[in-house]
Amino acid sequence: MSEPIEPDARAGDADRKLTAERLKCALDEGRLDLTEYDERLQIAFAAKTYRQLDELVVDIPGWLRSAGPPSPRPQGMVNRWIGSVRPGSVRSRRPGPRSAGPRSSSPASG
Repeated sequence: MSEPIEPDARAGDADRKLTAERLKCALDEGRLDLTEYDERLQIAFAAKTYRQLDELVVDIPGWLRSAGPPSPRPQGMVNRWIGSVRPGSVRSRRPGPRSAGPRSSSPASG
């Protein structure tokens, strides 16, 4: 088991991104409205310590860093989605327009 993180220790970019993902999850669950999500997101990316990041999620069940990893959520899909996505790797699963094949505007001359 890892040692607890000091609340006043400096947070890194990965910690800020993780908090941003947690806030997005809370928005998707209806725990935050869009305005509050935006406000907290701006604070998260400006945060310097773990304490500042924890204050943003303290009222969201299961997300406080000092409480350890979040407990399984009844929805299930949210945790699986978060665990399978890396920042910058989100892609739409909807198929795009299908191409009819290569188009040729004029016959090739040889």
